[in-house]
Amino acid sequence: MLEALPEVPGVLYRAPTALPQPAPELARHYARLTLRDVDLGYAGRRAPIMSASSHRSAEPRDVLVLQQEREHWALVDGKGNTVGWLARAYAPPAACVA
Repeated sequence: MLEALPEVPGVLYRAPTALPQPAPELARHYARLTLRDVDLGYAGRRAPIMSASSHRSAEPRDVLVLQQEREHWALVDGKGNTVGWLARAYAPPAACVA
């Protein structure tokens, strides 16, 4: 039955199209954290010398990257400043850890 389809006038045959590879941006994973996921005391435990950078807060549209720092996962901005830690119990989704 399918062999006869190319001969039917109402059927248009097209060769398969090779699709381009997806853009690297599509491999990003966005997660909405809850208060349970965030170490709320992070800035309060920073030494005064470090407080200027550790008290920097993220602004809307800042790109934050999840990065392992010692025993914590950290949120790091585009300039390499750690703006916060995640709770010790936080574990990123397997898709986020390479």
